[in-house]
Amino acid sequence: MPHVKPRDRRHERPLPRTPDGGRRVLIFNSSPTTSEQPADVVLGQASFTEGSRNRCGCDTAAADTLHAPHFMFWDGCRLFVADSDNNRVLIY
Repeated sequence: MPHVKPRDRRHERPLPRTPDGGRRVLIFNSSPTTSEQPADVVLGQASFTEGSRNRCGCDTAAADTLHAPHFMFWDGCRLFVADSDNNRVLIY
C-alpha cells in the first residue's frame, strides 16, 4: 500500500506522495485543493500516465526508474526515496 507523507512545513517544501500502484513519486508544489489535481513533477516514470515497474515492466533498475517506492524523507535540501523492490535508496 502506498504511503502519503505530510508536507514538511518547517521548510515549506513540496509534498511528495506515491499514488496507487506505487511505481512513481508525485510531487505537488502546494497541497492539492481538489480531488484528482495533477502533480507538478513525477519521479520514476517518463510521464504522469505511465506506471510500469522500472519503466520497462522489467527487473532492471536505472537511475531514473522506480519499482516500489515505499518511504520518503525530506531533510530540507534533498528528497530520499526508498525503492524497496530494487533494494536501494535514491536521493534527489
